Amino acid sequence: MNSKALRRRQRLQEWRSKEYPDFDPWHFNTTVAEAAPAGGDVLEVGAGSGVGLQTQMPLKSHVNRYAGVDIDPRVMDNPHLHEAHVADAVALPFEDNSFDLVFHTMVAEHLADPTASVQESLRVLKPGGLLMFHTVSFWSYASLIAAATPHWFHLFFVRHLGMGRIEEDVFPTHYRINTASAIRGIARELGVAAQVENIPVPPAYLAFSYPTWRLGVLFGLTFEKWFPWLRAQIVCRIHKPIASTAAGTDAADKTAA
Repeated sequence: MNSKALRRRQRLQEWRSKEYPDFDPWHFNTTVAEAAPAGGDVLEVGAGSGVGLQTQMPLKSHVNRYAGVDIDPRVMDNPHLHEAHVADAVALPFEDNSFDLVFHTMVAEHLADPTASVQESLRVLKPGGLLMFHTVSFWSYASLIAAATPHWFHLFFVRHLGMGRIEEDVFPTHYRINTASAIRGIARELGVAAQVENIPVPPAYLAFSYPTWRLGVLFGLTFEKWFPWLRAQIVCRIHKPIASTAAGTDAADKTAA
């Protein structure tokens, strides 16, 4: 992390501690750790390299099997996993009913075919297992700006105004499963139910200057409070039905066949 990025990050942490003293930046990590059954089998989609500013889940000593997949070959060096695979979210290299928990964080906005991805995650889940994901909301101002700008602008922003994120960790976005209605529509199509929670977070993308930061804080205290769907992030939970497979086929029929 270069000195400018480090100073920007330290400044954000200082402002955040004053304006949002109760904010937990690792809330989803804690939620995943609580959901992961002790001695269970867990899969992270989009696990990444596990170094730098990438999300690091402390699950390795808690579960029996912590597998990770990513299209980025750097996943093979992720030190937090028991096993790693270079694979796409729509073609997971695992047998049916393999995991108690499947999760991903800040991956859903990059999925070109989210329906196929959710279906594939449900396929590898054990009956009664849980799919959880944490992503940005399309209706937040940061996502709207990102959706309206080309990929080279995202790289430019990270390079000149970012807080230590490297360009290799910036991937094209699609925002096809980043609203509550989109998530629930895909869930209905697959015959499952989705619980969707809109999460407020500090305006980190506006922390490149104090005036823009204050505008973000004011926006959060007003519009995001009045209209929760404008909040920056989403957490979704989808349980795989106990009596059916991910494709909606009755488990008894499949066994009989």
